[in-house]
Parts: sequence; structure tokens; C-alpha cells
Amino acid sequence: MATRHKDRLSAIDASFLAQEGKSSHMHVGAIITFEGPPPVYDEVLAHVGERLHLVPRYRQKLATPRFEMGRPLWIDDPTFNIEYHVRHTALPAPGSTEQLRQLAGRIFSQRLDRSKPLWELWLVQGLEDNRFALISKTHHALVDGVSGVDIASVLFDLAPVPQHVEPDDWTPQPEPSQAELIAEGARAWPSCRSASPHAPPRRSPTRARPCQRPVRRSRASARWPGRG
Repeated sequence: MATRHKDRLSAIDASFLAQEGKSSHMHVGAIITFEGPPPVYDEVLAHVGERLHLVPRYRQKLATPRFEMGRPLWIDDPTFNIEYHVRHTALPAPGSTEQLRQLAGRIFSQRLDRSKPLWELWLVQGLEDNRFALISKTHHALVDGVSGVDIASVLFDLAPVPQHVEPDDWTPQPEPSQAELIAEGARAWPSCRSASPHAPPRRSPTRARPCQRPVRRSRASARWPGRG
């Protein structure tokens, strides 16, 4: 599915934002362990960076119009910094599975910063038995039945030897002003009304407008390239 600058969130994805609270975060997480020595952090940065154009949402953030003029939009992040999202840490000896779980718990307990693209990836070294791990955290609004597969394609290959992917020459689009966001919402409102002719004229702020139907979720399994 193509992703563009100023794409509007679907109703169901916007609902994940509305349901999020201080003690009820709406991100999804995963812990993946691998056998063998860990890759160098700079190699992980390069590997993810050269594939980000395959999932443009990874370089986009939320823009919310004021006065509830429509659902949030995805816009290019002009200050995108991959080192903020791809992080590096190590467990103290002995590097047990329980220590890894405690680390993941601390990571998952922190809400994602909505002023930046809604994902994090942690390279964790120091696991016992010559292992390392990846901990991922992605907001539910970013992951759906289509992009969930695309996200896996950023990191993993099906072949033992990873395929080289030429990075794109990405230039972010200018960040829209609030006036532009409100105008976008005003243009989208008639289509929302036509999509749901019997919808009430006023809605609770936490209730998503019924412009689009929910999509089914799917899962994907993969492995780190070149490792068993």
C-alpha cells in the first residue's frame, strides 16, 4: 500500500490514539533473540537506514488539526534522526533471560513520543550463551494488516545472505501549518458525512469518525539476515 505525505489515519487507527492514556499505552512490542555474536551497532543503523524507503511511515510523524477538524495525518518528519529510533544497550553479567524481560518491561512502560515517528528498535548485547536480542516497539496506529508485513521486510531477508538495497535520496516534504491542516480537515469532512449519512452531527472526542472500515490484522515471522 502506497504511503504519502499528509495521508489521513483511518478511523480504527485514530481510535488507537484516542484510547491511549498514561497507564494504557497502545504500542505493540516484540523480543527476538538470536544465537551468535551481535552485529555492530553502526551496521544495524546502516541496514535499517538503507531500507527505510520500503516503509515510508517509519520517517513520518503525526500532525493533528486543531478544533477537531478531522483525524490526524501522517507527515514527513523534517528532523528525522535514525539514531533516536535505533538504540543500543547491553545487559550486565550474566545476561539472563529474566534480565532481558526486565529491560523489555522498562522499555515498554514508556509511552512513544508523538512528536516523532512512532517506533523504536533496540539492539541488546550481553545475553548469556553467546546470544543477542532485538526489542521492537511500534504504535498500533502505525501497524496494520499491510504495514505489519512491510515492517518485517525492513529488517529481515528470507535468504541467508541479505539482498543489498540501494537507499533512496529522501527529502522530506515541508511540514504543513495548522491553517493547512484545518483546511485539509474541512475538505475531508464532506466525504466523511457521505460515507456515513446517518452519523450524528456531534461526536465525542474519543470516538473516531466512520470514514473507513477496520482492516484485518496479520502477523509475519522472519529472521535476522545471515543468522540461524
